[in-house]
Amino acid sequence: MARPKKNQETEGATEQAKPSEVMKVVSEKRLKSLLSKARAASADVASINGTLREEIGVAVEKHGLHKKVFSTIRALDKLEPEKLREWFDTFQHYWDISGLAKRSESVEPMQFDPADGDEDEPEEDAGAEQGHRRNVRPFPSPGSVAAE
Repeated sequence: MARPKKNQETEGATEQAKPSEVMKVVSEKRLKSLLSKARAASADVASINGTLREEIGVAVEKHGLHKKVFSTIRALDKLEPEKLREWFDTFQHYWDISGLAKRSESVEPMQFDPADGDEDEPEEDAGAEQGHRRNVRPFPSPGSVAAE
């Protein structure tokens, strides 16, 4: 396909954009600053998640934490009361109509011992209110993007 010929009148002229067609963009300095803060926040999150994963691992091995159930409880803990109620009622309904209730009743129910050995653990929360935990930083960190 042949190229259309340029109009000789506008060939050397620069076309001016209308103010409504000009897009505002972030400055290079601000963009680099935001990227730097995002990287720092990401590192903070990775550090916090690593510490949490360690604590969960210890709880699984030494204290009988059921990892999958804990994951579900964490997700449910984030819900507002109305959504939590909706989830619970729907779950119970699905539990009954799917046949899972009858299937689980075919097995002896588990017995739970609430004393999981926490007495040998040091009091971690003693200084948590004042921020005295050595490996935990406030989130978002003061320099992170989320803090703005």
